[in-house]
Amino acid sequence: MTSTLEARLPQSVEELLALSDDSSFVECAYLVLLGRPVDPAGRDHYLRRVIDGGSRHRIVAELAISDEARYRTVHLSGLQEHLAAYRMRKRLARFAPAFWSVDKFSESERDRRRRRKPAGAEALSSGVVGGHAPGDDAHAVTFAKLRRAVKR
Repeated sequence: MTSTLEARLPQSVEELLALSDDSSFVECAYLVLLGRPVDPAGRDHYLRRVIDGGSRHRIVAELAISDEARYRTVHLSGLQEHLAAYRMRKRLARFAPAFWSVDKFSESERDRRRRRKPAGAEALSSGVVGGHAPGDDAHAVTFAKLRRAVKR
């Protein structure tokens, strides 16, 4: 199967992400980004992540910045922009509340729902809004607005 994939390798990140078959996506990602066929452990790992709802965008970025890929020159249209967006989102995620970090690099919708903070009255009763306590200066105004909205 690898030889047929090599004949039609994606020429851009968009083409790679658009592959409909999960197995083909993983195999092509390895061929394009690492320059070699996927090993059984890598296939199992990344295929399981995709099947479980993992982000293809994140997988492409992780493979492209891996130690193995750093020693290769990869000619894939849109890869540098993709990596810049991935790195920016990683930086922003450290500073933004959890509900702001939902994007194409986030794992799955199911995982986001599990991590979602309580909203509205539940948040007020727990004393937490967006991962911050009511005394935090940066979110004091937001907390006050929420409190007024719930009282109405």
